[in-house]
Amino acid sequence: MITLRPATVSDTTLIASMHTISWQHSYRTMLPDSYLDHDIVEERLDYWRAKMDKSPPLMMTQIAENDEGQAIGFFCGVWDPDTRMALLDNLHVLPEHQGKGAGGILMRAFKTWAVEECGATQFYLFVLELNKAAIEFYERTGWVLAECFQTNLAGADVSSRRYVYHV
Repeated sequence: MITLRPATVSDTTLIASMHTISWQHSYRTMLPDSYLDHDIVEERLDYWRAKMDKSPPLMMTQIAENDEGQAIGFFCGVWDPDTRMALLDNLHVLPEHQGKGAGGILMRAFKTWAVEECGATQFYLFVLELNKAAIEFYERTGWVLAECFQTNLAGADVSSRRYVYHV
């Protein structure tokens, strides 16, 4: 059984750790090894320290836990009241827990928050083009490709995609 709980500032290190592990697993052939093996740990911790200073309703972060109370994933959604769109900024499930339903539960929780708490009528997200597993998951859950573009991440030029979901 998977349960969700709102993340708090005290979860910052936990979230940064899950984010790091997820990227190390999923982005191994996409981003430089030097970044994934060294720089990412402190960089993701700094990222989450800054991010967790924000508070709902502009941002919602929830942690998925298994029946033993172990954190196995999380999502972070960001609301933009000007565009009335919600960004699925992060959705990560630890590698050993993927394919067991946590991603779907986190996705539904993001959508519920965005619609019911924020009034969103459209969502969007970004994903690296080589992250085939994530792309398959998003497309299977109703997201539609909106655009492809080039960006620089961790010193690497990568192809990215923006997906949208209409409520």
